[in-house]
Amino acid sequence: AGRLLACLALVLACLAGLCHCKLLAMDMGSDTTKIALVRPGRGGITLVTNEMSKRKTPTKVAFNNGARLFGESAAGIEQRYPHKVFSRVRDALGKSMEGERGDAV
Repeated sequence: AGRLLACLALVLACLAGLCHCKLLAMDMGSDTTKIALVRPGRGGITLVTNEMSKRKTPTKVAFNNGARLFGESAAGIEQRYPHKVFSRVRDALGKSMEGERGDAV
């Protein structure tokens, strides 16, 4: 869970640095994530599109050959390497690393 939080924080930090926005909002659901921006001098809210020009990005994180993948990139390798892709990341936030029976989450 710590690696997943660090990856999500990195994604948000990169987006905030690139957009020069007044407000960055992230709606992280169990299955998809949406990001919206309010920029100075522009009216209204802009929904950010991902590398596939979609407004919804899968809430998935993958660790493959030393690389961290998020969203569409992580979903793209899920069929081939399901053990390297973590989905429903939001459901793990705030939980301990051990489950009720002492199993790793």
